[in-house]
Amino acid sequence: GGGNTSAEAEERAGSRTAMRLLWWAAVLVLVTAASQPVEAFKFDFLHGVASGDPLSDSIVLWTRITHRFEPETTQVRWVVLDSEGAEVASAVELAAASSDYTVKVIVDGLLPATEYKYYFEAVDGDGGSRSPTGNFRTLPDPSAHVERAKFAVFSCSNWGWGHFNAYDAAYAYDSAYDFWIHLGDYYYEYGPETYPSRAEAVRARGLEPPHEAVSLEDYRLRHATYRLDPDLQRLSASAALVAIWDDHEVADNQFSTGAHNHDPETEGNFTARRDSAIRAYHEWLPTRSGKIGDEDYVGDRYFRELKIGNLASMFVLETRMLNRTNPDELGDLMGGTASMLAAAAVEDVRNLPEEVEKSLVERRDFLEGYRRGENKTLLSWEELRWIERQTRRSAESGVTWQLFAQQIVMADIAFADLDRAADLVDASRAAGWREQIDNATCSNGARAVSFSPAPFMKENFMKEVDLSARDCLSMRAGWLHGKLKIPYNLDMWAGYLAERERFYEATARATRNMVVYSGDSHNSWASNLRDKDGNIIAAEVAGTSVSSAGIETFVPFLSADLMSAGFLAANPDLLYANTEKRGFFVVDLTHETHRATYVSVDQVETRDYKAFCEARLEYDSVGVGQRREKGMRLLSGEHCDFGGPREGPADRKEAGVGSQYWVAAPFVITSAILIMLVPGLVLWKRRSARKRERYIAMMEMSLEEQQEL
Repeated sequence: GGGNTSAEAEERAGSRTAMRLLWWAAVLVLVTAASQPVEAFKFDFLHGVASGDPLSDSIVLWTRITHRFEPETTQVRWVVLDSEGAEVASAVELAAASSDYTVKVIVDGLLPATEYKYYFEAVDGDGGSRSPTGNFRTLPDPSAHVERAKFAVFSCSNWGWGHFNAYDAAYAYDSAYDFWIHLGDYYYEYGPETYPSRAEAVRARGLEPPHEAVSLEDYRLRHATYRLDPDLQRLSASAALVAIWDDHEVADNQFSTGAHNHDPETEGNFTARRDSAIRAYHEWLPTRSGKIGDEDYVGDRYFRELKIGNLASMFVLETRMLNRTNPDELGDLMGGTASMLAAAAVEDVRNLPEEVEKSLVERRDFLEGYRRGENKTLLSWEELRWIERQTRRSAESGVTWQLFAQQIVMADIAFADLDRAADLVDASRAAGWREQIDNATCSNGARAVSFSPAPFMKENFMKEVDLSARDCLSMRAGWLHGKLKIPYNLDMWAGYLAERERFYEATARATRNMVVYSGDSHNSWASNLRDKDGNIIAAEVAGTSVSSAGIETFVPFLSADLMSAGFLAANPDLLYANTEKRGFFVVDLTHETHRATYVSVDQVETRDYKAFCEARLEYDSVGVGQRREKGMRLLSGEHCDFGGPREGPADRKEAGVGSQYWVAAPFVITSAILIMLVPGLVLWKRRSARKRERYIAMMEMSLEEQQEL
């Protein structure tokens, strides 16, 4: 008995020594955690701040607060300051898990045409955390005389395709905008394998969730990922945002009852998906998802008007969710023509078999009838009536300009007529272009130069490469579409011609000085718009993408100057086309002139970019009672170049944040607790086992042996 007691004593002593070592290890872990910056344990504003939907007396302020432990609710204070730094308004709001810890507040009672600053700060916990400071400007009083307005316009920002250099370039170009506009595809729903693929992607890592966004949590996480981008944060803090969605905020080529990129068999009910996307959109953007006066803009009914004094009325239209009919009923137009050529084994597009030529003409005529269908719609009847009523009021009240911010290109753009473009230039240039055309359509064999500057194609940039059979068919189909004047894309107003006429009729009172802004196409187009009688009734400025790939990626074997010339040759009312650059445009508006300047960035592969003014277009106003004789005109490019190497990480993730939901501190502390608790639990189990063994041994002893012990 005495020997066993000695052994147990030694074991207990060893256990105590082990416990001391483990406790010291736990203390070391906690000391390491404590050495972290104090800010790492506080509430933080990782996603920056934003303001939006300005009125003459009101603004929407937005932020999201982040904490490692994510309480059910937490208090956040917002403060609005005047230009001198004096506080003019403040209050405390709740950030709740039910709204993904976003904070959105409508501040009323502000002065018109006034510069303000604002910030947020944490109230709960250890306090002390404060957001970046943002700036906004209220709109002028609706009845005021306003001399000038200036704003930048963007569309189509895709995380994977590249960095959002256009946002930074806009800030560098002019940091004093009245507001900025995003016309949709503010983010994309695709997973990391789709548009772009991993092989095509510039930012192949960091996209969350790592799959297609379908649920509410998916869309929230996708917003959170995009809001980590420093260039988006900087622009968002500099001026108020006026935003409207396009299709990718829900799913590619969305319409009122479904989407091209939605499979009910695997992704569930489309309405539930759309409602989740709309909810996340309103949670994560500074939108007026409540009332504006007597008008209710909750949910998908988000068309609205901004009044810039007597200078302009801006109408923000919704063309995707409420009443759009399916844009994909006919599938891929170019692909259909390519299949027809493949079936007939066509190799020379300039010498088509008679039956193929007849089939192509019939196909074109069918498309003409289809796109004029009365049952093809983009706008709801409610929205059309609202447009008619509000544009009439605007024009009759003496407002000079009626501006329409909406998603898709309104001009009727046919595909590039390449041969006609070559016919219209000097002989030396024409020879090079005709060689390009012959090479691209595989008339000189299946080899051609790759002109695309896209990052994933840079290895072959300006090099001769082999064309696949699919490349040859696709390029031949494009050449024929240009010859036959087949529309470039039916997912534009060109696919809804009867609806466009209804829109023109609704805006008839405002067609004296009307301008349309468009996005979606990933390329730049500037056009004069005509009614069915051939009268110029508006100008359209359609912008390129922030980062999403354009024509240059699927027509890589023709140079950008040839493609642009081909589109201009095929479309007499098209004044400007740029088929390879990423960027934005800036509008400088006076009572006399609407001036639009296209600004492009030279690349999106890194954040070290250069920016250039590509073109400037002017559209003069027409006085009351005067007939418009002249349309928009293209001026020589305004010279500007700026931008350059930028220091710092591309986003907060690369800076070591790791995630918008912090996990480092809980991991460290939990590890320390486990180090302390787990060994104790193990020792407790060992001691319990020893006691049980001694009890069993004692039960087996005789009474005398027990008494002796």
